[in-house]
Amino acid sequence: MTALTNRPGTAVLVNDMQRDVVKQGHDVDNVTANINSLVAKRYGEQITTESSIESATTWKDHRSPDCGAAAAPSGISITKSEAIGHLHRSGNSLRARKSDCFIYTPSRVALWAMRWRRPVGLEQLDANAAVELARLGGLEGLSRSVMVGVVPLAALEALGSKAAVSYAFIGGQMITLMITINVGWLERKMPRRWVVTLASSFLAVAAGLFLVADGPLFVLAVGLRSAEASIFAVCMSLYIMDYIGKRDLTSTESRRMVYIGASWVIGPTLGVWLWSNAHTSAPFLISIVMTLVTAWYFWRLRLHKNPVLLTPTTAIPNAVHSMVRFFRQRNLRIAYAITTSRAIFWAALFVYGPIYVVESGLPKWAAGVFLSAASGMLFISPMVRITADRLGTRAVIIGALGVMSASMVALAIIGDARQIGLVFWLTGAMGGAAVDMLGNIPFMRLVKPRERIAMTAIFTTWRETSFLLAPVIGAIALGLGSFWLLYLVIAVLLASAAIATSFLPRRL
Repeated sequence: MTALTNRPGTAVLVNDMQRDVVKQGHDVDNVTANINSLVAKRYGEQITTESSIESATTWKDHRSPDCGAAAAPSGISITKSEAIGHLHRSGNSLRARKSDCFIYTPSRVALWAMRWRRPVGLEQLDANAAVELARLGGLEGLSRSVMVGVVPLAALEALGSKAAVSYAFIGGQMITLMITINVGWLERKMPRRWVVTLASSFLAVAAGLFLVADGPLFVLAVGLRSAEASIFAVCMSLYIMDYIGKRDLTSTESRRMVYIGASWVIGPTLGVWLWSNAHTSAPFLISIVMTLVTAWYFWRLRLHKNPVLLTPTTAIPNAVHSMVRFFRQRNLRIAYAITTSRAIFWAALFVYGPIYVVESGLPKWAAGVFLSAASGMLFISPMVRITADRLGTRAVIIGALGVMSASMVALAIIGDARQIGLVFWLTGAMGGAAVDMLGNIPFMRLVKPRERIAMTAIFTTWRETSFLLAPVIGAIALGLGSFWLLYLVIAVLLASAAIATSFLPRRL
């Protein structure tokens, strides 16, 4: 790169070189040629080493003025960056030549894949990244939601009481908690795509166990189902933080909530109706099929860790050390309180809501409609996004938590299950949908980049914590003979979270 003989080790790192910006620079053509040759050489070394394939594949950059307008022999015209991204994923190797002219010769399998779709990897996803992640979230949501209303009703029939249902869910969440706090370790030991795949297998096994579940097997199924949701949430949060800019988080989460909301509107009603009117195994079989579809779509996207975007990290501490570091940070404590209090409400709704519907005198299928209506509140996400843009994320979170708290107070006043109480459940769900969209943003914007993996693993335990606390509080309330205490305790937790949120930065 330099003509100075006394600087043989001089190197130049080029992040982005735009032709219009440097056109007035000194000897642009030669400098550009030198940079291209070094980049090509580096790519050749890197990819050949990583692929470990003896036969090198060559390709021709059809945009190169020195090479003409040549296309690949296959007739596929691709850019150099697209080819490199494809080579990373296909296992082919790349050989850089001094001429800077390459001919890309894909294998038959690679050629078929390229004709079927554009090679997709997160290093190539820009504006489409949010859409792809939203669709993936929708598919995963449908695989879980189809049995969310069935599980508590089936547990009530099998176990005989709300107290027994509470104990079963407590045991399941203990299993989930032990799995989730070690997600950071899994992230270090295996590629993220395999962590997501492992989570999908948990859900498929859980659905299979529900078909034959009783006693310990039911508890294990509850634990594996929740573990899948937690691991998937951890990995999706990491993808979002890696590839979505902070300014785009609100719009991205809004879009995700719409896709997820659609799944959770369809799933509960469909699952409970099939369980009541078709066959008791139908919702669980559908869940297995949708889990496989989700895994297929995930692998089709080729979502993986992008080496370009990885942040330097030290050896990840164990779960206990990560937990200590997490809760020493005030803003992260508040972010955890927001998501946990909101999730306790949802846990109570999904565990005791279907039972509430049946106890109020409505048929079983109405429980599915109730859960779908509550989940349908996620469709207010675009309105929430607009309001957050005008008033600020913090203000909307405080208001939504206040609505949820007031709804729980109303349910506590009503006491026993009554049909009018469903109105307050749904009002609380409206506030919960708003917090669903915005509740993770404080954490995503405030966590330190170098601590993302470790802190996200701890942060995502809000799911296990909430789904553990809800049945624990419910069991205590039932033991005292005053189930309305459950609603009152949740109301206090939500109000406390709203007050704590006021201490966050005004503009998140």
